Amino acid sequence: MNATVLRPVLDFRDLAHAPAWSAVDDRVMGGVSASRVEMTPEGLVFCGVVSLAHNGGFASIRAQPREYGLAGATAFILRVQGDG
Repeated sequence: MNATVLRPVLDFRDLAHAPAWSAVDDRVMGGVSASRVEMTPEGLVFCGVVSLAHNGGFASIRAQPREYGLAGATAFILRVQGDG
């Protein structure tokens, strides 16, 4: 029997991860959405406004590729919080 092992890959409450992340919006394709990544006492926060104007409609964050030690992983669980 295989036991399920859950372990955090990234914990955005750890501000040491913050400098690696940056916002990418539809502005790269002529859209007008705007977002940002902020460091707060509670951790990393991604916020912004998505607009469908000018054929846009996305806001995202990304980091440079790195090794996360995921060999053998079969699933990801995302824990996110929205603004309602």
